[in-house]
Amino acid sequence: MEKTLREAYSKIGLPWVESGPTTLSRAAFLLYEFGTNGLQIARFLRSVMGPMDGKVTEEHTQDLELKLHPSLFNLCLSSTTEILGPPAEVPEAERVLIIDVGSFFTKAGWASDSSPSVTFPSTLEDGSFPVDRGVVKDWKGFEFLVRKAYSLLHCSPSLYPVIICIAPKTPKGHKNEIAQIMFKTFQAPSILLASTSYCGLCSIDGMAACVVNVGGGIVHTVPYYEGLLISHAIQRLDVAGQDITQYVLDACTARGDSVVAQEVENFKSTFWVVHDKDFNVVEEEVGDKIIAHGFRPDGGSVPLSKEVFKGPEMLFRPQIIMREIPGIPEMIKKMISQCDLDTRKGMWENIIVTGGSSMFPGFIERLKSEIAAISPENITPVVKAAPNRFNAVHKGASNLAYYNEFFDWSITLDEYEIEGEEVFDSKCIN
Repeated sequence: MEKTLREAYSKIGLPWVESGPTTLSRAAFLLYEFGTNGLQIARFLRSVMGPMDGKVTEEHTQDLELKLHPSLFNLCLSSTTEILGPPAEVPEAERVLIIDVGSFFTKAGWASDSSPSVTFPSTLEDGSFPVDRGVVKDWKGFEFLVRKAYSLLHCSPSLYPVIICIAPKTPKGHKNEIAQIMFKTFQAPSILLASTSYCGLCSIDGMAACVVNVGGGIVHTVPYYEGLLISHAIQRLDVAGQDITQYVLDACTARGDSVVAQEVENFKSTFWVVHDKDFNVVEEEVGDKIIAHGFRPDGGSVPLSKEVFKGPEMLFRPQIIMREIPGIPEMIKKMISQCDLDTRKGMWENIIVTGGSSMFPGFIERLKSEIAAISPENITPVVKAAPNRFNAVHKGASNLAYYNEFFDWSITLDEYEIEGEEVFDSKCIN
């Protein structure tokens, strides 16, 4: 264990303290670097550091989980399960797996936990990403990532029902490919395909809302009324976390600093969204000054200037990267305008934000102010961040697994072989 923690200290450029980590925040930070979630951190600390007079609890770490930026996940290593061992025993009825293969991260875990057990970059051995802006481009690569998830969880795929999280409006042909892989390759006993937006809604046990999912490859605004998807009003923005990464990488390169995308991901804990001043005024005040530093795994640093707030600005103004398209506030307005008149007030009053790329400081405050400025005069809009929104999809999928209808919604191999692709019309949660 000491060796693992020494390596973690080295990766983030901190000196090793012989007494080891002495505070919850330091130990939690290090374990986050290894892709470990809050509940596991509490269990680990209790087992390694003792009860600490009862001060280390799941509640502490869940609270901490809300305060740490998701970029702390991107040093995730396969040693996660070596640190913590196999998942804790849960009743057989609760043994439902959740796998979410995203554009930049793959997350997997048990429905009995509020956060994924493992999180790792969605990259292949050649460095490529099989999922591009929410769409699977390489099915062999997708299969590789699912296999890796099962391996890290130390479980047999044929034993457990699984929820596969998919992007909104995933084509039926792609759902069929997923079913083929899960049934034919992994012999899963049953699968439930659930959209990430619906899982976000379920994370707050909601029935009517505008779900805004700000991910690594794509942003979706998705409306639900009485639990039903209003599919024709879904809006999509192909400007997201990966574009922020590329923008900052280009800015660093232009200043003569050689960096790679993975390092920029680590820098994101220094990024923020302008929300309490005029953006142009802040940009002029900063100019070319160095206002932050991003730290490399070897302990070195990279100077950062206005890109730390100009990068996230593209979520509100894609014109930053020469894209003449609406930003998130205007997307929300357009989406609500396409819903029935009697549902619009409820949408304005229940805007739920999920996704790791929404976690920049100032993002929620900026979205609230811009939504207030464009909403109808007789409505007071409400913008809320889903609790632990980096893992809101997993939390929502966990809630799905406990619904009475879960096994009615799930698809078995027999059903799939009899009905074929048509089974997705009645048994896929959009």
